[in-house]
Amino acid sequence: MGKGGRLPLGLTAACFVATVSVGLLVVLWNLSWPVSGGLELLVHGSAALCLGWSIISLALRRTRILPPGGDLEADTQAVLQIAMIVTGLAVVILMVYAAATEVLYRTPYLMDYQSPWRIHVWRTGLVDLGLVTAAIILAWARWRDPQLITLCFWALVLVGLWLSLRIPMTCEVRTPTGASYTDSTPWAIPFIVTGSLLLAGFSLGEGFRRHRRRVTAWPNALANLTRESSVWPGFYYSVGIVAVAILLLGCMHIVSPWTPPACLIAGIAILTMVARRWEEGLADVALGLITLSIVSLPMAWLPVPLRPMPQYFAELFNRAIFGLAVMTAVWHWLAGVWDQQLDGGRPWTTAGRLIRNSLRMGYLSGATAVLISLHLAFWPRISAVVADLDNSPWRWSLGLTACLLTLLALGWSACRTGKITLAYLALFEIGATSAFAIIRLGDSTVTRWVVLYWPLLMTFVAGLAILVAAAISRWPRGRAFITPLLVLGLLAAPTAAILGATLLGKWTMPGWMPTAVAGLLTIIYLTTAFFSGVKGYILFAAVCAALAIWSWP
Repeated sequence: MGKGGRLPLGLTAACFVATVSVGLLVVLWNLSWPVSGGLELLVHGSAALCLGWSIISLALRRTRILPPGGDLEADTQAVLQIAMIVTGLAVVILMVYAAATEVLYRTPYLMDYQSPWRIHVWRTGLVDLGLVTAAIILAWARWRDPQLITLCFWALVLVGLWLSLRIPMTCEVRTPTGASYTDSTPWAIPFIVTGSLLLAGFSLGEGFRRHRRRVTAWPNALANLTRESSVWPGFYYSVGIVAVAILLLGCMHIVSPWTPPACLIAGIAILTMVARRWEEGLADVALGLITLSIVSLPMAWLPVPLRPMPQYFAELFNRAIFGLAVMTAVWHWLAGVWDQQLDGGRPWTTAGRLIRNSLRMGYLSGATAVLISLHLAFWPRISAVVADLDNSPWRWSLGLTACLLTLLALGWSACRTGKITLAYLALFEIGATSAFAIIRLGDSTVTRWVVLYWPLLMTFVAGLAILVAAAISRWPRGRAFITPLLVLGLLAAPTAAILGATLLGKWTMPGWMPTAVAGLLTIIYLTTAFFSGVKGYILFAAVCAALAIWSWP
């Protein structure tokens, strides 16, 4: 107790604030107007209290109602700060719970439309978040605490997420015949756009803060010119989380016209932050966002049919290959250009540090392009789209152009960097291109010959691979292909040919096939042993010769 049996002034203020806050929340919890849900009213009340206590705190500070510098002012401000934190956390926790529940509901693993624990995403939640954001801004104006910047960033991110969750996940689409079907909606686009704009805005804000710090260094704080500026606590981690979410959701909605500009803005904003403070993980995400923006750009003007058909998806795959092929070459080219930013192999600029990230992103783009090429090559043989032969003149020209462009990008990148992994990808792309052409020939003479004699074809592939490896062995830029070609010619292709002739095609191929395959492989191994001087190949030739004799019809 204080003097005269009275409570301390700080405790009195705490009791008053707690009574008002709890009393209002209890009344709202039991109120059924203007909405029936007590949870929504509880959030409304907490948001209003958070902003109200923030306004009162700032007003007491500016109007000097309380004696400045005294215990009464300090205790009252501390109580109001605690009240703001508690009510603001209540709003954020309840709304994050509602948003997380809805997000989990929208995942492919929880598509039960009768889920009893789904929570309604109320429309006025944006007002609640606006009140909390305003309270954070007022608190920052009062205390200038850098942690509040990160809190404001997350509050605005939650606004974008709430906007997205207000959009239904599916909608009913009616066809001209009167039938209807359920189709997905681009519900995540508001979050992608909002998140990208927030990244750009906060990046500009951070740049302005650093610029102002340099300008105000003259004449009494020149040391600030050499010191690294402090960062907002947790801000870069928050940026990484939001950027990864934008990247994943952008892949989901890659055909939306909003995806290319949004991902490009986000990628450039993060690269700007990385230039100020190096973070290798953020650099990877930034390059990924820029790659996604370029890959999704050709899809933006592709008309979406009323009901997507197999032809539409084949066109999408084709356009994705174009974008990935371009970015494969671009990232490897930039890595070569940025070599001038190295001093004795050590980077001294941001561009020099981005070399490793650029090489990783280039390889990832190339590998993804090869996977999509393989999927596109066998597209007509997938049971769900078997009715679509995908062999129109337009599809032939577009598909082969995309595959050849990918092959050119991978081959050029392999020669430029000397990386064997890129050479392997180039060989896989050759296989994908060949499969694309053979499958789309349909029931032609060439297709029937390949199906019937493919082990013999693999034997010729083995010999050709060894010849090409020998031809480019003296070309310095082509040495990355030597090992992959030798693996193909001496191991992979012969193994496939022998297995195909002796096991897989035992009942469907001519009886002379195993003997012919083994005999040709014997000649290939003997020739290779003679010109290379590696006697170990003679053993392989002997095994193939024994197999040829054993399988003689």
